Amino acid sequence: MKQIKGGIGIGCSIAGGSGKYWTQGCCHGLYTCPVSTLCVTSLDNCLN
Repeated sequence: MKQIKGGIGIGCSIAGGSGKYWTQGCCHGLYTCPVSTLCVTSLDNCLN
């Protein structure tokens, strides 16, 4: 699972949120879409 760090929101994003906003990226068990940085339960949910 790829984490995107350095955001301004403390903690991690839930599914459906953008990982880049959060310091810990997507929460455990979620995946980060490569272009949109959206947090999803499966990479199959990425639309990019």
